[in-house]
Amino acid sequence: ASAWSLEYAFSAAAAGDVVYIKAGNYGSPQLVVDNSGMSGSPIKFIGYTNTPGDLVSNQGSTFTYGDQLDASKMPLISGNSSLSGVGIFSDEDYVEIHNFQITNYQFGYVTRGSRAVLKNIIVSDCGEQNNDSSNTGKGIHVYGDHTTVEDCFVLNANSEGINLKGASYCNILDTAVYSDNIPNPTGYYILISAGGQHNVVDGCTIYRDKDADIHGGHGYVMKDLASQNIFRNSKSYNTGIEVNFSGVSDNVFENIEIYGSNSEDSGEFTSNIRVINGAHDNIFRDITIQDCRYAVNFHDFDDAFVGEGGDRDKQEGGSNNRFIRLNVNLAKNIIGATSKEGGAATFSNNNTFEDCSFTDVT
Repeated sequence: ASAWSLEYAFSAAAAGDVVYIKAGNYGSPQLVVDNSGMSGSPIKFIGYTNTPGDLVSNQGSTFTYGDQLDASKMPLISGNSSLSGVGIFSDEDYVEIHNFQITNYQFGYVTRGSRAVLKNIIVSDCGEQNNDSSNTGKGIHVYGDHTTVEDCFVLNANSEGINLKGASYCNILDTAVYSDNIPNPTGYYILISAGGQHNVVDGCTIYRDKDADIHGGHGYVMKDLASQNIFRNSKSYNTGIEVNFSGVSDNVFENIEIYGSNSEDSGEFTSNIRVINGAHDNIFRDITIQDCRYAVNFHDFDDAFVGEGGDRDKQEGGSNNRFIRLNVNLAKNIIGATSKEGGAATFSNNNTFEDCSFTDVT
């Protein structure tokens, strides 16, 4: 008979309910989903502008780079401090949230339940934006299997844009992660970690401002025990592809475009493909790399990582990886084999390059 408050809606909605949330500034709550949906009867929270159903994204967010958050277009929550709090948290299954803006929290959106759907979620300014020693801000963290992140946009999460942390069988589709913060840029853009398997990243774009020289950034990344994942049909600007640790294997990267900005700049090391600390048996196919220092860098360094089951930070670059139809234009070097371990014997064995093209290599 009357509208629910936003907090009450998130606590009370049950399987099969659809909650429509009108555009507006809803203050600084930390919203928690308290109930699970069911197969065929998810809980849906759907933002709209003037009339329910009037806001629909398609193959990309309705928010584009350069836009400002606008509470007149869709619901907005804004934290009191970017150093603490979670904008939206869900530990429940079969929960969908569409058309929502989240800004100025430490974590934008955390979902631990399975079969979640995040569609057209815009997250910005997670974590301290002006302090280069603080990197705790995270945009979207997914722990639950079979989750879909579609048409979302993450801007200036200073630690991680999107992380599938141990999640499997998930899809990240037509989603963008951007960082134009110079003093404290995003560290990881789209990351699969902690054993995530059988995930697909498709049609995505990541962007790092070329002047953000604190670190090179980590673009499309797989770390500890991430295996049998696919990254495809995506673009990267001023950062690139990275596979790191000996548990990272049997992944496929295909039809990826990587654009650097200055091949002579040591800060642009990562506008390339990095194979690090023992990653093996991965396939890189139909990759375009434009303007880089190293097109492919086999790299070893002490990551001080000991995962479950032992230390997977091997003293090597990586082995048995295949590079098929790389198209590299304007590079200082085709291959780098580098190590920060002074005097250590570091190997990268049995990597193959097939049908590749290299032009304007200085």
